[in-house]
Amino acid sequence: MYIDGDRLIVSIDCDLAEVREIAEFVKTRLDFIDGVSFEEDKPASFGSSALFGLLAAMKNSKPSLDIALFNPHGFGLGAMGTLYWEGVEWIKSV
Repeated sequence: MYIDGDRLIVSIDCDLAEVREIAEFVKTRLDFIDGVSFEEDKPASFGSSALFGLLAAMKNSKPSLDIALFNPHGFGLGAMGTLYWEGVEWIKSV
């Protein structure tokens, strides 16, 4: 995890301990973060479902947050295919 300008860059394959670290880091900095992206050189498989929950909570707290995972046009997961968010109102409303 690191900050690149106003974007938080995280590893998509982080485990629960790393998700907890991210949550602690973001608590006092969410107002300064405009988006969340994933490290490009990492495999496209999730290490923990807790990452979904954390990113959703961040999006609910700050609807203007641009999170690559919640792209309404789909998020490519390599061999796992593309993840689409159809019918999720809080994603469409931003």
